[in-house]
Amino acid sequence: MNIEIANRLVELRKKAGYSQEELAAKLGVSRQAVSKWERSESSPDTDNLIVLAKIYNVSLDSLLDTCEPVEETIERVEETQNTLKEIKDKNPAWLDAIFGASMLLATIIYLLIGFLSKNPINWAVWWITYLLAGFICSILEVIVHKNLSKLNVTFLCLSIYIIIGFYNVLWHPGWIIFLFIPVYYTIVECLKKKTRN
Repeated sequence: MNIEIANRLVELRKKAGYSQEELAAKLGVSRQAVSKWERSESSPDTDNLIVLAKIYNVSLDSLLDTCEPVEETIERVEETQNTLKEIKDKNPAWLDAIFGASMLLATIIYLLIGFLSKNPINWAVWWITYLLAGFICSILEVIVHKNLSKLNVTFLCLSIYIIIGFYNVLWHPGWIIFLFIPVYYTIVECLKKKTRN
């Protein structure tokens, strides 16, 4: 809701002689809800807008009329949607901490394998601990965001390819593992579309 409409709600409430508590009781909502409407932090739902128009004896058009151009209204709505998407997509602090800890653990494992192993090839191969740590963290992201496209299958496929390449010398047929990446993301996108419909 824009500030102009929020100010109109305050003006109409005062003109009708209601306090926020009285109006809230009349609508069956909390005083905080009314306060948020009047500070432009949230909007009343359609039912409450209809009741407000009746209480103030005005039309819905005059209650919601704004001189804001349509383009600005659309832009403001898009900005709000983008902000909400950014908040939703942002990792919680604990997940970032787990990612940092897993990278530290991957470093320790890599150094231990490298120094304790008698085979020098392990220095070349076991940097995949970083890829595997990233893959495991992406599993947590999938769980937190409930979004399968957050799963980093590229890290997994690259890890498998390196292992089978160095230890079994299957570089040539091993590249087939990379075909799984587009297949996985295509399946995920199809599932998303089906759940939206």
